[in-house]
Amino acid sequence: ALICWYWLDAVAAYSVLLGGLICTLPHGYFAKKAFQYRGARASHLIVRAFYQGEAVKILLVVAGFGLVIRYVDPVNMLAVFLGYIAIHVAGQFAVIFVLNRHR
Repeated sequence: ALICWYWLDAVAAYSVLLGGLICTLPHGYFAKKAFQYRGARASHLIVRAFYQGEAVKILLVVAGFGLVIRYVDPVNMLAVFLGYIAIHVAGQFAVIFVLNRHR
């Protein structure tokens, strides 16, 4: 967001920040929900938590985009989507980095 503010303007900066939050907050909820149970005896609870966490995550992402479209004016929607995609891709690269580091 700071890079966008420096290169572009404040609207692009907070748009990128909002996109990043739309990605980060639902994924954080999913991680908390999906990993709340442990052990073989809780396997049915783990599966249920994964499905519920994913469903709520999708709803939170849709609601986040809807709230930004509805209530944030002015907004740069391209920057919002790019912020969302950048955080999502960074998470994927983090997984690859961690997996390769432990080999």
